Amino acid sequence: MVKSIYLVSSQPYSGKSLITVGLGLRLKEEGYRVGYFKPFGRAIREEGEEDAWSVKQVLGLEEPMEKICPILVTQELISSILSGPKENFKEKIEANFTSLAKGKDLVLIDGAGDLSEGYIFDLPVEKIVEITKSKAIFVLKYEENLTIDSLLRAKEIFKDNFLGAMVNFIPQSQVDYFTDAVLPYLEKRKIEIFALFPKDILLAAVAVREIVEHLNARVLSGENKLDELVENFTVGAMHPEHALRYFRKIANKAVITGGDRADIQLAALETPTKCLILTGNLSPDSLVLSKAIDSGTPVLLVAYDTFTTVELIEEITEKIPFHGERKIERMKELFKLRFDFKKFKTLLQL
Repeated sequence: MVKSIYLVSSQPYSGKSLITVGLGLRLKEEGYRVGYFKPFGRAIREEGEEDAWSVKQVLGLEEPMEKICPILVTQELISSILSGPKENFKEKIEANFTSLAKGKDLVLIDGAGDLSEGYIFDLPVEKIVEITKSKAIFVLKYEENLTIDSLLRAKEIFKDNFLGAMVNFIPQSQVDYFTDAVLPYLEKRKIEIFALFPKDILLAAVAVREIVEHLNARVLSGENKLDELVENFTVGAMHPEHALRYFRKIANKAVITGGDRADIQLAALETPTKCLILTGNLSPDSLVLSKAIDSGTPVLLVAYDTFTTVELIEEITEKIPFHGERKIERMKELFKLRFDFKKFKTLLQL
């Protein structure tokens, strides 16, 4: 009989989709036939729901997007619910899940990023778990004062269907404390922890290509290096005399600065820089562009001012895009090192 896991979080940007990919790849390596289902999707791209489409590609799934993610939550859909009779969403989810689960050993359900999700459809998180006969795994983004309460609340919501949890983005300084003090407490409360994932620089990095797409930037140079990963962002607003010394201290960086700041741009290009992001739609000096072309450094021209550009960059770094070969290999490595697969299989009776 097919098993299913409902991965849920109470916080946005918890890394749930990345963990779903890591778990799916680990299961496939062990020879299991893995399916993937996302009842509700939001961010829409041409191919379908953004995260679901990316998971489909990474796991090599054949099912069409409309089956993997049957309900796209748009403003039009919400308006139709508010103004008239509701579509039978329960039936739609049941039918697509049942069809998708055929021939699978285990289906990973990319669940809610918020425990209040689904109420407008009369399908709260615990109802989805019931419909799909799933066990819930809670994906928790580490927060010093909320972690334990969040886990206890999740166990109360899902009751006997609560399998356990994974804790993500734990600061290195807190890993020992969590292991020595928090885990014993959770064990007494019968809360199983399958993995403790520390903060990882590579997984938090952003590809230059993702910056280009999010900022709608024009690429002036370095087109063949758009898959390079940026780990740090810095705003080049300092005095030119200090810029070179400052930039040398920051590895794998993108430098955001005004298009008219040739002094800052040249200083950045003297140090290892993954890309220059020039704001204000101001084209760089020919000397800067020539130097960037010689070094192969991508120069991105954006229409926004520097403040707005920084705000948009923060949106990307919070979302943590998970595609890219290096990130996927790193996630596979972390699952081998830190995920208790034996406990997972035992509790799930897999």
